[in-house]
Amino acid sequence: MRALQRHIGASRAALAGAIAFLVPAIAFADTPRTFADLVKNLLVPILNAVAGFLVLAAVAAYLWGILRNVNKAGEQRANMKYVIMWGILALFVMVSIWGILRLVETTLFGDAAVIG
Repeated sequence: MRALQRHIGASRAALAGAIAFLVPAIAFADTPRTFADLVKNLLVPILNAVAGFLVLAAVAAYLWGILRNVNKAGEQRANMKYVIMWGILALFVMVSIWGILRLVETTLFGDAAVIG
C-alpha cells in the first residue's frame, strides 16, 4: 500500500514538473508560420533538453558503474579497463552529437536559427 502511495506521489510530482516545464512555452507560443519556425521554436529546445538529460544520465550511470566495480579483483579488474575506455568513447560520441546537430541546424536554417 505504501509503495502505491509513493508511486502516486512520484507520478504527481512528474506531472507537476512537466506542466511547469511546458506552460511557459504554451503561454508565450507564437504560431509557427513555416517549418523552420516550427523546428526552431518547438522541436530544437525539446531535443536540446532531452539530449542534455540523456548525457547527464549516461555520466551518472558511468560513474556509478565505475564506483561500484572499483574494488573488484582479478579478471574483472582487467575487464574494467575496456569498460572505462568504451564508456569514455560513448560519452564523447553523445556530446559530439550536439556539435553535429548545431552544424546541420546552421546549414539548413542559417546563423539566425541557432538556439542557445
